[in-house]
Amino acid sequence: TVKREIRSANGEKPMTSPTANDRPDTVRPGLTSVHALATVAKHHGLHLSVEQMIRDNAITEEPGLAGLAAIAKKNNLEARVTKLTWQQLFRLGKALPAVLRFNNGQYVVLIAVEEGPTPIVILQDPLSPDEACISVDKVRLETNWDGDAILIKRRYRLSDTERPFGLVWITGQVLKEKIIFRDVGIAALIISFFALVPPLVFMTIVDRILVHQRLSTLHILTTGVCFVILFDMIFGFLRRKLLALGSAKIDARMSTYIFDKMVNLPIDYFERNPTGVISYKLGEVWRIRNFLTGQLFGTILDSTVLFVLLPVMFYISSPLTFFVLGLSILMSVVVLAYIAPMAQSRGLGRPRLPSLGFP
Repeated sequence: TVKREIRSANGEKPMTSPTANDRPDTVRPGLTSVHALATVAKHHGLHLSVEQMIRDNAITEEPGLAGLAAIAKKNNLEARVTKLTWQQLFRLGKALPAVLRFNNGQYVVLIAVEEGPTPIVILQDPLSPDEACISVDKVRLETNWDGDAILIKRRYRLSDTERPFGLVWITGQVLKEKIIFRDVGIAALIISFFALVPPLVFMTIVDRILVHQRLSTLHILTTGVCFVILFDMIFGFLRRKLLALGSAKIDARMSTYIFDKMVNLPIDYFERNPTGVISYKLGEVWRIRNFLTGQLFGTILDSTVLFVLLPVMFYISSPLTFFVLGLSILMSVVVLAYIAPMAQSRGLGRPRLPSLGFP
């Protein structure tokens, strides 16, 4: 029976891992790479089948670093091959766990690092059925490892519910209702066309009706304006109704998510943090949601009017249009110049997403 060994620089007993006869599965014992990849994927919430990866990629021997990274990318993971030193291992932080390749071609999983009087790293044998871990110091590791490593993280889609809580997660929840917000955008675009009616009606009254005293034309314009007002009210109501419906669906999902996370928090979290602080942080989450679906989305919708008004303004009078745009740019520069000093005078820093201990 052949066992994998990690040579010891100080004469200690070699570290061994179970052989194929000791393991209940039927996967060949030498493929530590796919086992290590499955271990790291499990840490990120993905359950990969070692047998399936071997069949899909026709693996007969240990793949190289680039080959293992390619397999990881096929399974919804981001992988980067790199060279690390002993000191760099202690700066990986959230990049752990990582995959290390020893000089003999075998792979292990770097689970954690521990700093102290004698810094050590915690390695996990990917072939161990009980997920056994060992502590290795600098001399012992560098004897068997020359720096080859693969950093792996999970690739999340924007609408993935398992994405860690944050601004991107909230944005993904908003985009789940893209059909509703698409209809809101269509209604806003139609309303923007109605914005052309007042200036056109005023031009017609001044150029045609007042000059030629045509009351019949005035009656037609009045009827048309009444229809425009009616349709503007209808589309405005639909816009507000759809926006409220989309916001309610987002609020329901966010409430469920936050409730589940709050229930799963340890009791000592509530002992360390006052109730008022927790309530304040929850309120900040809703403020971010209101900003995305209210102020930000409303600004984007209102800006669609420019795509309709600007061509008409240039058609009527280009010099006046450039004059208006110049004044608008000047006003924007003045506002931007005063935002930072006013925020500093009020003691307002850069807004941050509140942390509730969510993963």
